[in-house]
Amino acid sequence: MDEQRRKLMVDADEEITRICGGETEYLEWLRQNAAGVGLVIADTGTQLLSKAAELLPFPVLETLVGMFVAAHRHAHTMWVHRDELNLLSHPTPGRPV
Repeated sequence: MDEQRRKLMVDADEEITRICGGETEYLEWLRQNAAGVGLVIADTGTQLLSKAAELLPFPVLETLVGMFVAAHRHAHTMWVHRDELNLLSHPTPGRPV
């Protein structure tokens, strides 16, 4: 992996750690409560770790990494606000479903 790609990956890893503070509990919550976002993270992570990622033009890799970081940011924000999201998933008493 060339230096530019390595730096992109290291920066992404540092940003994800900054977002979640090293916690991974949000990923388990995500698997149980928002599987679609979890699949984006898992599938994108697999793509980034594959040998094929080294063959992608750098601008394509850069946007893929950006999407991966953004998905983690979104997932962690959902987890932080999970109590509010859980309330939204239940019918409000007295309102038609």
